[in-house]
Amino acid sequence: ILTGAIVVNLLVMFAELAIGHATLDSSRTVEMILKGRNKVLFWIGVVLISNLLPLAGLVFGAGVLINFCSVVVIVGISFTEKIWVVATQRIPLT
Repeated sequence: ILTGAIVVNLLVMFAELAIGHATLDSSRTVEMILKGRNKVLFWIGVVLISNLLPLAGLVFGAGVLINFCSVVVIVGISFTEKIWVVATQRIPLT
């Protein structure tokens, strides 16, 4: 179940970031996440450590690494939530 959840999470996250955005603020937020101020936390923390590392551990390490992978995924959720909240608040209102 955890493996499937990670795959779905990656697909939904990249779909959300890849689709066209209706407003300039939305586009700026995505740009900030992918290439700007939050890029290291997103690409290293969220994508690599919190998704790809546990996914590889579950696929190649079988059930031995399930506890470790579960904890890493939970930490990744906090990284993702931080980015989603902080990035949207960094866009000026005027």
